[in-house]
Amino acid sequence: SLLVIDDTKRKIQTTGWRSQSERPIYFLEHRDGFYCRWCSVNDGMISLIPDPSSDASVLTFPPDEIDVIGQVIGLAMSLDHEKRRRNRP
Repeated sequence: SLLVIDDTKRKIQTTGWRSQSERPIYFLEHRDGFYCRWCSVNDGMISLIPDPSSDASVLTFPPDEIDVIGQVIGLAMSLDHEKRRRNRP
């Protein structure tokens, strides 16, 4: 996949969307790796929210442990499902 990141949009938007498809997705860096997820901010903690159809769980971090690289504003990926499955480890 190819992600297009707007690195000027580093502040997590907590309101303003009307549907899941309008909710901003962020590219984030943590010492354990990178994440591409929806985010929420509650009680000073940042929660990384996975797609509901995945088996991933919500991860929560203090703001000083996660860097918002930017908002995902575009993507390109293969639609050949068989090829995508073969490439995964």
